[in-house]
Amino acid sequence: ELAALQSGESVLDVGTGPGVAALLAASKVAPAGSVVGVDIAEAMLEIARRNAEKQGLNAEFKRADAETLDLPENSFDVVLSSFGLSTTDPDKSLSAIQRVLKAGGRFAFSQWIPTSRPAKMMFELLQKRQVAEATPRLEWLRNADLIDRPWNRNYNTSETVTTLLMAHGFNNVQAEMRSYTFTHTNRSEEHTSELQSH
Repeated sequence: ELAALQSGESVLDVGTGPGVAALLAASKVAPAGSVVGVDIAEAMLEIARRNAEKQGLNAEFKRADAETLDLPENSFDVVLSSFGLSTTDPDKSLSAIQRVLKAGGRFAFSQWIPTSRPAKMMFELLQKRQVAEATPRLEWLRNADLIDRPWNRNYNTSETVTTLLMAHGFNNVQAEMRSYTFTHTNRSEEHTSELQSH
């Protein structure tokens, strides 16, 4: 919605996971556009590829670290990230994103604030899961306090995120907080969680 994707544009989805945002983008920029989804977890990329095949959508999925993005400079009209940056160092990931964006390109991302139920659930999962390749960053995230993680410590309001993005060369920044109520399908409890959209 915030990215206002147009047919024919080139799109990068950072921290694509199972490819939800990438595949939505692929449906909007088709047939002349292109979409690349990157993630550090090969298992998630395999799921994304299967989802693309099932939906009949054209998107490429490759392994890459959001903090370095081993991709050509000035190669994307739009960069997206749907909850894909919260485990990264903000300065590194934003610098990498700025490098691969074309001049005048657009960047849109969202993330749960640290006190929200989805954020807590995600980091609880990080602590429990066994992975094939345990990286230093993953080990640090598993042991750090939730509030002390990179994005959560200093950039957890619309104002602080706006300042951060402008410091990295992004212009016309729009940031907002949204609240959502969701219900688990296997239990009756409801949660209201806050989401940052930028």
